[in-house]
Amino acid sequence: MKQKWILFLVSFFMGYMFWPLTDRVKNGDSPTSSAHQEMRAKSARKQDAVAEYEALILSDEENFQLLLDESNTLSSLLALAEKTWSDQNRQNRNAVISKLATKYPAEALRYYAAMPTNAAMNKSMFQGILDAWSDLDWGACMFFVSHDSVVSSREFYFWWGSLAERRMKDHPQDCVDQFRLLSEEKQRSLINSSFMTGQLGALLAPAISDEPLRNRIMASLQVAEAEPALLPPPEMLEDFRTEGPSDQQERDHCKALAEQWNETLPDDAELADAMASIKSHSRRQDLLKQTLAPRQEPPEDPQAWLKRISDSMNAVAEIMDSAPAVFTEETKQYGEALKEWLPRQSPRLQRAWAAELASREKPSHALQWIEGLDTEALRRDMRDDVLARWSQKEPSEAAAYIAENASELERSIHLPDAVHAWALRDFESAKTWLDAQPDSPAKTQAMEKISGQ
Repeated sequence: MKQKWILFLVSFFMGYMFWPLTDRVKNGDSPTSSAHQEMRAKSARKQDAVAEYEALILSDEENFQLLLDESNTLSSLLALAEKTWSDQNRQNRNAVISKLATKYPAEALRYYAAMPTNAAMNKSMFQGILDAWSDLDWGACMFFVSHDSVVSSREFYFWWGSLAERRMKDHPQDCVDQFRLLSEEKQRSLINSSFMTGQLGALLAPAISDEPLRNRIMASLQVAEAEPALLPPPEMLEDFRTEGPSDQQERDHCKALAEQWNETLPDDAELADAMASIKSHSRRQDLLKQTLAPRQEPPEDPQAWLKRISDSMNAVAEIMDSAPAVFTEETKQYGEALKEWLPRQSPRLQRAWAAELASREKPSHALQWIEGLDTEALRRDMRDDVLARWSQKEPSEAAAYIAENASELERSIHLPDAVHAWALRDFESAKTWLDAQPDSPAKTQAMEKISGQ
């Protein structure tokens, strides 16, 4: 019995002595844990030192490449683009552009179209991303140019012509295929625009949907009308703007006509004969604009001016790409008369001049005027153009108008863009206004757009 008590006391004493030790081990605090912690701290300091050393021995290009590899969100790439712009490193900037064009081309283009920071950088980045995207995915890029609300009608002509001119050198059929996908109205406007070169016009002429226009263009290029579905023969794919003796003679001829007509206006027959003898579309356009501008000496009233335009264009059988005058405060009466006259003219003439007239108006006034234009397709395109420009220039006013007056389709297209442009300038005001709007698909899209910026 005595031995059992001795054994019990020894066991109790040993357990009491080792209890704190087992508790420390249980909680990860072994007798050697402090030593381990010290070793880990030294290892971490060593790793930090190695990282600092590696950063020192890496070149600027290698450091940039590490940053580029780690930048996989739209915001991180946009920030890196600003850094390369401030560093004035074109090679690195092109690398960022390439990655943006690969991962977020449409989103980046819409961001730079809003002009949120340096204007020169925004324009340069917009063009660089478009060029890179057109090389990576031609079809998707041209669909964006043809349909996205941030691209105005005039920008559509410019970018379509510019990108297609680059593409046609190696892939001419791609240009024809995309041109065929455009609406007849856009084909007509594009082929008649001043941004279409002779070479590109010759390439696309056989694909024009409007048969009378196709025949007229083909005839002017001396291409056989019997093969409208084929590409022009190789000898036609030359640059019609190439300087040469005949081209210089035409330049001199047009200069002489301009000087002559500045003194005395030609009659309709003389004007028609002169236009028929000039091959260059841009030179014909320049002469027509000069000839059909309002005359101040002797004074010409607006109605007489408009009658002269109608008679002259009927004789020449050619429509100018833009209205024949830039209206100032002194000549605004002609602009007012032209706004009343244009909706009664042909849809083709309305298409050619409407955007220019609307661009001079306050957006709300322009939208009212557009309702008087002839065709639904033209009214829709014009409203889209005005709403897109308004959303970027005065986003808070545009958002209020779109929410109250636009169609459901227009709201879904333009409201997110207007709110996003507004949020880039004043996030709190834009968010407060958007929260107060009734629930709708457009509101949801706008909320998602500003939440992801």
